[in-house]
Amino acid sequence: MMSVRMISSCQFLACLVWVGLGAAAMGQGGLEPSAGPAPMMKTLDQVEPRIPIDGSTALTNPGSYYLTDNITGTITIASSHVTLDLMGFRVRSEGGSAAAGAPAILVDGPHANVVIRNGSVSSQFGDAIDATAGEPNSMGRIEYIRVDQAYQRGIAVESGYVVENCFVQGADVAGIWIGGNSTVINNTMTGNNIGLYMSHSPLHLAQNARVEGNIVYGNINNYELVPGNHIHLLLSEIPVVINVPLKATLVSDLYMPLELVEHGISVESDYVVIDLAGHQLIGPGFPSGSAVFQDSMWRNLHLKNGIVRDWMGNESDVWDAVRAFGSYSRVENITAVNNISGFILGYAAYADNLHAVSNQLDGIRMFFECFMQNSFAVHNGRDGFYTAASRSKMESCVASRNGRHGFHLETGGKLSHCGAFVNAESGFHGQNMKLLNVEGSANLDGVHLTAANAMIRDSRFHANYRYGIRLGNRADVRDNVISRNGFFSAVDGIGLFVEGENNQISGNTLIGNQEGVVVTGVNNILTGNRVSSSDELNWNIAASNVCFVVEGMTGGAFTGDSGGAGIGTFDPYANFTF
Repeated sequence: MMSVRMISSCQFLACLVWVGLGAAAMGQGGLEPSAGPAPMMKTLDQVEPRIPIDGSTALTNPGSYYLTDNITGTITIASSHVTLDLMGFRVRSEGGSAAAGAPAILVDGPHANVVIRNGSVSSQFGDAIDATAGEPNSMGRIEYIRVDQAYQRGIAVESGYVVENCFVQGADVAGIWIGGNSTVINNTMTGNNIGLYMSHSPLHLAQNARVEGNIVYGNINNYELVPGNHIHLLLSEIPVVINVPLKATLVSDLYMPLELVEHGISVESDYVVIDLAGHQLIGPGFPSGSAVFQDSMWRNLHLKNGIVRDWMGNESDVWDAVRAFGSYSRVENITAVNNISGFILGYAAYADNLHAVSNQLDGIRMFFECFMQNSFAVHNGRDGFYTAASRSKMESCVASRNGRHGFHLETGGKLSHCGAFVNAESGFHGQNMKLLNVEGSANLDGVHLTAANAMIRDSRFHANYRYGIRLGNRADVRDNVISRNGFFSAVDGIGLFVEGENNQISGNTLIGNQEGVVVTGVNNILTGNRVSSSDELNWNIAASNVCFVVEGMTGGAFTGDSGGAGIGTFDPYANFTF
């Protein structure tokens, strides 16, 4: 059913009014379009008015200049606030003579805010770019320049300049020459007489300069440096001599040329940091020097993070792969493998996480109050660790399968939480040593104290081929566990062998050794030791020693709160067999 809606008269009149207004509006005609928007940006010439150059000239007014073609001759900048954009073209100077050559680009005077960029520069008889008339606040910049020939210097700058992202080769004096407080970063210098040269002259002395991120290689001499600057070298070839305080970082594995019998990195300065950055210093085999060499006159070397290998010494010198023999060195996270000898550390050195593996002689040698931790020496031909002066300390170190001793403390030292395993002679060997919480197993001897004033406490010596502990004179041996020594070889084995005198031995437990305690020396005191289950004899004590032994009594079975047998004596100093 269809419905019909009725419209009132008022509604009808409103519709007529609306239609009339619309018709009136349509009768007004077309509207004129508005004007376009005004320009919102400036042209390049408005931002930086640029002046073209097409020949040799002198720039005597501030401004922005650019090349339109290659130029033969010299561009002289004789004003401050000048920007010279080579636009990828070349400026080449062929003027002058070998005695008085003309530079390709010359900054003539101490002008400020000079910028040279984007092109190639060369000079037949002079410098490619000479900006040596700068001053501390010159605020000059040379960037993205390629120098492929310079009779003298490739790029020479004085105070206040930044040289960045340039490539320099073929300079007969120096690739980049800097004086004052210049900044030289991220450049490449190769094929020059000297790659990077810092001025020694009092008039142009390089001081407070910043040098970092540069690749310098293939020059007759890569560096000529002076102290008093902020230097971070990226080492891309060896050999190199470092004779000023600086930081150096390897950029790749570096190989010593076979024909050179030199050190890879020679450190001839205090306060040098060398970061191998996970890379290797690889020697030529035999003959060779050291991978890193620092003599005793220097101090505060910091060497870290990498591998040194195949440095085999020569007929006259047995060089360690790492010779940090100066004072207060810090060596960490370094592996020395397949060298004549691994490491040697000088006075008060700090070492952490060193690995000495398969070196022909000693793994790690230390002198004079060194501290070492978290390190290991494995498969070295002689000693794993060797100390030649007292008061050195080692913590959490391991010596295994070395050709002589695991730890050889010739004149003393302190070891804690260290382990010696499967070494050809003693696990721990020497005199005046302090051993705390150490372990020696499967060595010829667990520990051999050759002379006086040693201490062994809270340690374990197990399954060594001959002796668990072998004592000289005046040792303090307490609270150790000595077990199963002497059962794995044809020689007579002894848990605790005392061949010296004036030793104090107390509170030790010996179980299952071939022989328990054997004392051949005199004036030793043995108290409170417990010996059990020796294969041959539990006790073999010579005359003139203080030792009272009681066999522990056994009783019948019992349960409840009491029972059993007494220990056999009330003497607090008695030793027991059980």
